Amino acid sequence: AGYHFGVETMRVGEVAAAAPFRYTILLWAMLAGALVFGEVPDALSLLGAAIVVGAGIYAVRREKALAEAEGPERDAADLGGAAAASPDGRGGATPPPPCRPER
Repeated sequence: AGYHFGVETMRVGEVAAAAPFRYTILLWAMLAGALVFGEVPDALSLLGAAIVVGAGIYAVRREKALAEAEGPERDAADLGGAAAASPDGRGGATPPPPCRPER
């Protein structure tokens, strides 16, 4: 169920905001490895996990700072101008049709 909701979040939500949470799987995998198999992560594993988590935190903060600096113009551009075109100004853009293979 948790994986399903993670996929749905990536599908309908803002990817830049949701992506860093996907990296928490590293932490859960290390915890499960320690509890189930008695495997303690070595220093390089912990360093790698810290780099990945740190990069995710940096990306979230950078996106937030860019969004605040550019204001509502960026939101409309991200939606392809749909926010300005919708009656409520919140974007009401319809999703693209499903992909069909060419014949």
